Amino acid sequence: MSKTRNPDEPGPFLPGQATEIQSPDGLNLSVDLSIPKHVTQHEAAPDVAGYVLTARLGEGAYGQVWRAWQIRTRKEVAVKVFKQHSGLDWIFLQREVERLLRLDRHPHVVTLLDAGLESDPPFYVVDLLTGGSLDQFVDPQQAAPPDRAMAWTRQMCDALSYVHNKGLIHCDLKPANVLIDEQDRVRVVDFGQSRVFTESAASLGTLFYMAPEQAVVTELGKPVHPDVRWDIYALGATLFSMLTGRVPYATAANREALEQAGSLDKRLERYRAMIGGRSVAQDDVELRTRAGVELAAVVAKCMAVRPEDRYASMAEVSADIEAITHHRPVSPLAHRKGYRFGKFVRRNPFGVALAGCLAVLAVGAYSLRTQWVRVDRAKAADIAAMFVSSPAQGVAALKAAGPRVRQFLAEDTARRLNSPAYTERIMGARNGVWANPAAFWAGVDGGALWQSGEWLELATFDWPQPEEVLAQLRAKATGGSDRQKYAAFCLIGRAVPPSDVTLTDLCRSAVRSESHPGVIAAARWASQRLGHDEPWHHGGRIFVDDLTGLVLVHIPGSESFRRGSPPAERDRFTNEDMPATGSPIQSTFVATTELTVAALARFLEDPDTVQWLAQQASQSAELQAQLRLAGESWQSQIARGAMDEAAGWISLGLARRYCEWASMRGAGASPARRYRLPTEDEWEYACRAGNAGRFCFGDSEGYVPFFAHCSGHQAGPPITGLKMPNFHGLFDMHGSLWEWTDSRYPPELVAEADMDPALRQNLYVCRGGAYYSPAVRCRSAQRNYGSPHWPDMYKSFRPVMELVER
Repeated sequence: MSKTRNPDEPGPFLPGQATEIQSPDGLNLSVDLSIPKHVTQHEAAPDVAGYVLTARLGEGAYGQVWRAWQIRTRKEVAVKVFKQHSGLDWIFLQREVERLLRLDRHPHVVTLLDAGLESDPPFYVVDLLTGGSLDQFVDPQQAAPPDRAMAWTRQMCDALSYVHNKGLIHCDLKPANVLIDEQDRVRVVDFGQSRVFTESAASLGTLFYMAPEQAVVTELGKPVHPDVRWDIYALGATLFSMLTGRVPYATAANREALEQAGSLDKRLERYRAMIGGRSVAQDDVELRTRAGVELAAVVAKCMAVRPEDRYASMAEVSADIEAITHHRPVSPLAHRKGYRFGKFVRRNPFGVALAGCLAVLAVGAYSLRTQWVRVDRAKAADIAAMFVSSPAQGVAALKAAGPRVRQFLAEDTARRLNSPAYTERIMGARNGVWANPAAFWAGVDGGALWQSGEWLELATFDWPQPEEVLAQLRAKATGGSDRQKYAAFCLIGRAVPPSDVTLTDLCRSAVRSESHPGVIAAARWASQRLGHDEPWHHGGRIFVDDLTGLVLVHIPGSESFRRGSPPAERDRFTNEDMPATGSPIQSTFVATTELTVAALARFLEDPDTVQWLAQQASQSAELQAQLRLAGESWQSQIARGAMDEAAGWISLGLARRYCEWASMRGAGASPARRYRLPTEDEWEYACRAGNAGRFCFGDSEGYVPFFAHCSGHQAGPPITGLKMPNFHGLFDMHGSLWEWTDSRYPPELVAEADMDPALRQNLYVCRGGAYYSPAVRCRSAQRNYGSPHWPDMYKSFRPVMELVER
């Protein structure tokens, strides 16, 4: 018997996972003949199916860029080829393709046309841009004219604002990563170093273009949160280089000092010391001479040493560049006496004298008040920005602020918490419990924070002056809505140290007294995290099953539920299309965890089970070998007492046999009950717990590790129930082990063209991802499939129980 090849699983049977982009391998030979006769493959170029590589445009540490003809379109393109399928270059390739897919199309961001992650060599394809890069202007003899540089800067601001609104930070902006097209427009390229807004990982860019706070290596327990102001600093350094023809701070002495550093840490330490004083742009005479005082001031503000002294967004930079072209004041110089008036006179030379005589008193009073309001709003914006990079500074500044600043910050926070923009909601979530608690908890109670999941941002950093947050968590855990209680207990379990006895008692009391399974599961999980393993209490919507040893929760039904993902969902596959009509979901009990070793051990002790396994093993030598591996794995888990671990190596046939065994025992129990596998629709409905996003909590894969064993961080089968539960009270619906359903996989969607037709007709759906799967492959709508008879170390199941009336 042959094993089903699984496109999302490691092992010797795995063919490479195909990309979602159409491959041109099967094109007719006549297409090749349509290419101009002078186009020939370069003798040193690698073979890339569907392309003729004609000239090498560049080469780096990780790969090469080639000018090429795309066969199916007869279009010239740029092909980036990577050297191998592993190591740092492979990580950069995967990340860059993922980011470019997320960014879709933007006039100033390079467009991804094709990709072959599993090709040899791996590659991706983008538009061919023939104007070179901005690096050509980093030459004292070729410095860019200010007007041209400002036009390009506004285009870069537009591109990076779009990138930031997509939840990404570029992290490696520099002249070489900005290309010019045939219409003299710029395109931002190279997203290999980019980071998601919520990632807690360093991203080293290029020396002399990196912000000082970016130049660090992540240490355990000291997460580095990417900041849009990294890109703003790099934009300023890029503009400095274009205008002066020089790289900022890159003197011969500084370069030599960096080359002599013995380690990366030492090199970065020296780099931070070099640029940690006064910004070079503030005192550069050549910059002021070539660019003018106003543009030089914009560059200096972008390159400010302290993040809080820089612009807060690309939109602010673009607004000041536009102000220069329209003779309006720029923000870095607005505080200077006479500067604003001088700009106004320049724009309105006629009538100034007459208007000034009549309005001087009224304007003076109004301007003073307006200036106070503007200053206070700016202070509020600065405090909000502090919460992104340093919550401790943000809390301290908020406590020291005046009433009007706090009012403005509360208003801005309420607006951000309900914003459709991801980065805006993140900013609101990071300061909400301090700046506007009412708006924050309203967002948790079914608002934007609940739908998109940014309430979890509070679990990503240590709380400064935590007493205020803990007081809110206590209040919501005891007197909030079910959603607020659930979120409060999840945050308590994630962030509170085990020494807090009062919160431990609060969690234990909730397990005994609450009625909503999601709240009970979150409270029990928090109690475990605080050091006390409070037992489940049977009753209501919680069923502690003495027959299987599992705990099940009652999940209400739905008149109509449509599984799958919408076409716009990131990282989706075409096999996730939503059906035209929904299906009814009956209320039922679902196990809180995957089948545990403890629950499996009872089943394995039954002589009928032993006989059934022996019959299965006799079907083929290949299946016998797999069942031997399964038995050795189960016995190893039992021998070392790993009874709470998830039980892998479960075939669909074994899962069905388990349900039959449990149902026979349940028929004579009180209450009578029977067991079965969930359908695919039931599984996804239970996983989503009412959330329409990519995961049970919302959309951002950055929060997935709170809920899932994933991304290969687990060496073997995980212990069940260690991660946060979803709102239904179910653990490990994302990651851990693939879970069988009792629904057939449509044969027309099978990826393997050479699969035996009989096997293709008898495949079943698995859901949820496994502990080796990337976070984006553990989405609620992610589908997988397998042969029902084949035991697999990465597959298990989650029983469904129905009460039977006698």
